Amino acid sequence: MAGNNATFMKTILYITTEITNSGGVSRTLSNKINYLAEVMGYDIHILSTNDNTLHPFFDFSSKVTFHYCPVRVNSIYSFFKFKKYIKSSVIKINPNGVVVADNGIKGLFIKNWIPEDIPCIYELHADADYFINHGYKGIKKHTNRFLINRKLPLFDKIILLKEDYLPEFIPKEKQMIIPNPLSFQPKEHSKRNNNRAIAVGRIVSLKGYERMLKVWKEVVQIYNDYILDIYGAATGEVDLEKLIKSYGLEKNVFVHNPVKNIKEKYLKADFLLHTSYSEAFPMVFIESMSCGLPIVCFHLKHQNQLIHNQNALIASDEKELTDFIVLFIENTDLQQKLTEGAITKAKEYRIDKIMQQWKMLFDKLSEK
Repeated sequence: MAGNNATFMKTILYITTEITNSGGVSRTLSNKINYLAEVMGYDIHILSTNDNTLHPFFDFSSKVTFHYCPVRVNSIYSFFKFKKYIKSSVIKINPNGVVVADNGIKGLFIKNWIPEDIPCIYELHADADYFINHGYKGIKKHTNRFLINRKLPLFDKIILLKEDYLPEFIPKEKQMIIPNPLSFQPKEHSKRNNNRAIAVGRIVSLKGYERMLKVWKEVVQIYNDYILDIYGAATGEVDLEKLIKSYGLEKNVFVHNPVKNIKEKYLKADFLLHTSYSEAFPMVFIESMSCGLPIVCFHLKHQNQLIHNQNALIASDEKELTDFIVLFIENTDLQQKLTEGAITKAKEYRIDKIMQQWKMLFDKLSEK
């Protein structure tokens, strides 16, 4: 295998799930993988599972090679077919390293199917507590916990997006923090008075859209010309249009499908409104901040590395969130202060800076 004598990890195989969708993981991977292929000269292969289409939503470099797994794992039989497909694909691709970005149950097994001389990295895209305790229910939840205990420590490196709290049985020396990079460069922007806010994220319960609309109803009673634009993929989990109608917000809230160039939409807004109950490393934070957008949100555990009182207004309940929005709209000095703080913070996540950390990791693992 290529891993035997390689001093440079040239060919890297990413194993992920639903790379073709419009979610945050796909967006993040497209940014990183394109940089690895186009700027750093790596030979990148993506093996993706559970895709409903063979056409990625985000743009990927023509230098990247795609492999779409024909097996959808939904039974013991299909699991073993999946295992066979992974093993045969690794032999065919012959990578110097493997990055597993599939945080589902099946992803935890992949290290066992990779030859020992090929470094295998696990990239965690979820908050550790959610990953361990809340990703599944019932028997799946217990199975997931058991496999995390048994399988996750086997990986050569576990990448976290932030300072997090993995169980003690995972050696500290195997953990490494590499945050997600920005897809575009931070840039100074003039003050905006667009009377618009923006929210970005999948239409799921975890994102807290119901409490977002409750708050927005209070805001538009004071500022009836303010608009909230929501960009997110419908999942069937939350009937957002029904909620909007029930709150009488048809003239003040508009729901849009995901767009590739979200930057254009950020630039038309005055601030980002975010009401999630939990987040690992919300890309919408650093992307919006890079466009000079302050963030108005609820307190999120372990997010102090991203948001603080220099770039965000962080509320503890719905009333305080409403008050913060009104304060922001009325106070131009506060707007300017938070805008400057947002751009400053976003510069920490420039893609050239973050991807150097990945290169150093690949180089280090290739020396073993």
